[in-house]
Amino acid sequence: GPASPEAHQVLASVRISQQRNREAVALLLRSIELWRPARQRDEEGAAPSPEAQANVPSYDFRMNTCQLLLELGQYPLAAELLEDLVEEDDEIIEVVYMAALANSHGDVALSKSYIQDAANVI
Repeated sequence: GPASPEAHQVLASVRISQQRNREAVALLLRSIELWRPARQRDEEGAAPSPEAQANVPSYDFRMNTCQLLLELGQYPLAAELLEDLVEEDDEIIEVVYMAALANSHGDVALSKSYIQDAANVI
């Protein structure tokens, strides 16, 4: 198949609209695998190389990834990715709310702190 995160994500959206959620999840996970390592520090805690970082999709694209993950009930992964997005820019209200939603299925204290942050941004 196409080796671009974008292509996988578009296909995942199509699968959701067809109510083929298991396929949608598989496609999204594949999409994320293509860029996620570039966001993560290595074992020594060194930041990713600029080349690796260049492969990371836009903020909006990753926001959309998180929306799809939430729609598919993939809360822990959505929470992880949203944490990255909040760290990058904590002024984007939808991201803060999505982080709260993702964490409301797990870390309630963190969820409350995100909601508090969102209230402070407004």
